Formats: sequence, structure tokens, C-alpha cells
Amino acid sequence: MSSTVHYTPCEQLPSFEEVEEKYEQHYDVIEKIKLETSVFYTDSEGNQQQEYLAPRRMPDCQDKGDVFMYVYSSRDRDIILDILGTSDFFGIPMTIENV
Repeated sequence: MSSTVHYTPCEQLPSFEEVEEKYEQHYDVIEKIKLETSVFYTDSEGNQQQEYLAPRRMPDCQDKGDVFMYVYSSRDRDIILDILGTSDFFGIPMTIENV
């Protein structure tokens, strides 16, 4: 399985607040992804959460963020990329990590 990782420099990342806003604006797409895939994320305290896409504050980029998710299979990754039609989340850099 392969992951989809962006290598966007800190200065080109959106603010974490922008990432959260975009996430909320497109929650209907997240719901569609939930229905068609089996994805989860781990919160900042290491707890596995039943969610499908999560805004992530970049640890080395003060107040900058991206959208991050874990997927169980390449099939799930491909479904997500097909739903979005691109490798980002409505202009927000996105990382999809296979587990």
C-alpha cells in the first residue's frame, strides 16, 4: 500500500483556522467518504478516533495545518481521491497514510 503525502513548505501551508473552516464547509463530502471507506484518525494524545478526515496542526509549522487521515487500504485511498477529484482537500494540502 502506498500513502499520499504532500511536501508543502511551512510558508505555503494555510493557517490551522483556514483548515478547520474548509473542513466544516465541506462536511458533506466527509460524510460521503465515511459511507464509502473505513478510515480513522489518531488525535494529538494518541487516541484512535472514529472520524474520517481531521484537520491537523503541523507540529513544526506554527499555527499552520493540513488535512490528515489514516486508511486501511489502497482501495480506500483511491476512493477518497476519486471523491475529491484531486490530491488535496478543496485546496488544503492533504496526507493520506496507509496503516
